[in-house]
Amino acid sequence: MPNHHHHHKNALRAILTALYIALAGCSQAEEPKASAQVYQLPTLSGRVDLTPPKAGGYKPPPQIDADRLFDAVIRCYPAPSWFRGELSAIARVGTGKVADFQETIAPDGKTYLGLVAKVPLYSPVEADRERERETRRRLEIAKAVATLNDAATRLAVATRKAALYRSLESRAALRVRYGVADTAEQAGYLEKLADQEEAIAKAKADITAGRLTLRGMCQEDRAAAIDRLIDDMLGSAP
Repeated sequence: MPNHHHHHKNALRAILTALYIALAGCSQAEEPKASAQVYQLPTLSGRVDLTPPKAGGYKPPPQIDADRLFDAVIRCYPAPSWFRGELSAIARVGTGKVADFQETIAPDGKTYLGLVAKVPLYSPVEADRERERETRRRLEIAKAVATLNDAATRLAVATRKAALYRSLESRAALRVRYGVADTAEQAGYLEKLADQEEAIAKAKADITAGRLTLRGMCQEDRAAAIDRLIDDMLGSAP
């Protein structure tokens, strides 16, 4: 009996030893590799910048003096305005060179007749066409001035919002890196930041379009003055 009990203990010991070796092998095989890299979502700028946005809050751009800019562009147009009275000219028609416009007897007995007539530069139909053209030009100028004013405001708002979203995106990137937040948090700020960058580009393009429209309404030698006036009005814009 004792001998049988001894063999039983040896068999149990052998089974436990084999099981331990098997479990140790599985544990070693499933151990993660030390070289595995955790995925990190890049920021829109490519770097994590924890510098706080500039203090002071949102600073509205200066309002464009629409009346002043409109009048300046009207004055720099090469043609006179039809909204400042009718234009007329004195046309002289005669049969000879005379100084006064009365019937004159020359020494050789020939008569010279002088005639003075006030003749409009344009016929009524042509004048109406000119007024229509100037009306359209004035509407284009007013639209360009309004575009500048609107784009300057949109640029200031989008620039401020982009600075805030850029900071929040960097903060979210660190939270994701340390496992505090999900990648979706950073992706949300990235999308919002991209929208503001697009808004900034659109506002700048509209400012350029408005500027070029107003320059195109001027003579070559006066366009630079309009540029300087616009720069003065937008001087504080972002």
